[in-house]
Amino acid sequence: MRSRLRKKIRAWRTMGWSGRLLLVEAATLLLLMKILLAVVPFRCLARRLGSASVSPHRTVPTADVATAQCVSVAVRRAVANLPFRLVCLPQAMAATFMLARRNVPSTLYLGVDKDPAGRLIAHAWVVVGEHVVTGAGKEEFTPITALSQA
Repeated sequence: MRSRLRKKIRAWRTMGWSGRLLLVEAATLLLLMKILLAVVPFRCLARRLGSASVSPHRTVPTADVATAQCVSVAVRRAVANLPFRLVCLPQAMAATFMLARRNVPSTLYLGVDKDPAGRLIAHAWVVVGEHVVTGAGKEEFTPITALSQA
């Protein structure tokens, strides 16, 4: 337990200020998204996530891809270090807002599939160009809607 805490402290110290701020932003947005999803209907939140898109963004500048990768790492680290469970939807929403703040066009997908027992399961993921920001394992899911941020 102590060695794990030491590793986290060491990682925090070696992280630059921009990485620290990005991590704090991700953690704050994840907490906010978890609360909002508990009290606000999703259809109201969806309006802020983007507009329904038929053709998502395919080509993006290299700088936007690098920013998306930084956001992806920050969201994953925050999820790993927060004391509560965060499923794919709050992660995707937080990443979408972080990318929008940085003027990086992204697309949030909502998809469905069936589990082995035949029950419907849902998944959310964010893509910048063709690069997945959040929501690994999206390949099995059939997208039912896409919300694009321009």
